[in-house]
Amino acid sequence: MKTLTSLGSEKTRKTFWVFYVLSSLLPVLILLFILFQYLYPYLSEEQKIELMTPLTAGLSAMVLVPLLGVVLMSKIIRSLENLTEEVQTRAAELIQHSVEVNDQNEMSSLHQHFETLYNELQSKIDELQTQSQTLAKYKTTMAEMASPDKLTQMRRRPHFEIRLKEETKRAEKSAQPLAIIMLELADIRNYAKQHGKVATAHLLRGMSHLIRDSIRTKDEPYRYAGDQFVVMMPECRQEEAAAVAQKIIESSELLKFKGTGQEKEGMVRLICGVTVYRKGAADFLAEIDRCLEEARAAGVGRVVMCRPGPLH
Repeated sequence: MKTLTSLGSEKTRKTFWVFYVLSSLLPVLILLFILFQYLYPYLSEEQKIELMTPLTAGLSAMVLVPLLGVVLMSKIIRSLENLTEEVQTRAAELIQHSVEVNDQNEMSSLHQHFETLYNELQSKIDELQTQSQTLAKYKTTMAEMASPDKLTQMRRRPHFEIRLKEETKRAEKSAQPLAIIMLELADIRNYAKQHGKVATAHLLRGMSHLIRDSIRTKDEPYRYAGDQFVVMMPECRQEEAAAVAQKIIESSELLKFKGTGQEKEGMVRLICGVTVYRKGAADFLAEIDRCLEEARAAGVGRVVMCRPGPLH
């Protein structure tokens, strides 16, 4: 293997060629010298003529065999050089830069290029694995977004944010209003401590049914967070949305919910804010969150008409 590796060096190849040619021609020259110096003078003319044919054939064979070896070795070395050049070119295309080779040894050059390509391939494999994990997480997230909330059977906030972008673009083009109702159950934690998880779950489920019964068919209700609901109302003015919100508050006061083993009745305390999209709004989603903050400050049982935020 060391001999093959050394043959990859241009300097070693030149030395090898010189040695190979000399070692091939030297026996022929020695044979000719002995023949003409010591044997040929003692032969008759007839013997010389008879000897000429086999001598010519033998000398031709002695020259042609090494010459054939030279031709074959030249082809092998040339193929090695072509392979090295092609690997260098392809490697530079794949890794976007040339590989620095420390010497002119083709074997070493190929080794360096293959090692660089292996490292590049390993890097790409790591990137693909990272992207695969990211895609798997994205697929899980999309599946969660596509599936409704199990308790209320409403879509969740990520799906709402996607639809909000779509509806705001549509409102920009059609110049139609887009109203948003924000609802939050006040003191839900204290309620859960007092009545238990079963009653709280029934309360949230009852609120989802109440909201659906109070809105139009084209309106879209969502469970925004644990105790928060949002209703997106296309082609609806803020005043009309506020009237719907007031209807939800009044209906919630009559909402019945189940406790553990018995029927209970109590008033549901709601925080409610209503906002509307304005063309060119800078961040409508932030406006929605800000509207809910204003509604909290105003207190329960009221519909707060929030003012639109800044424009672009």
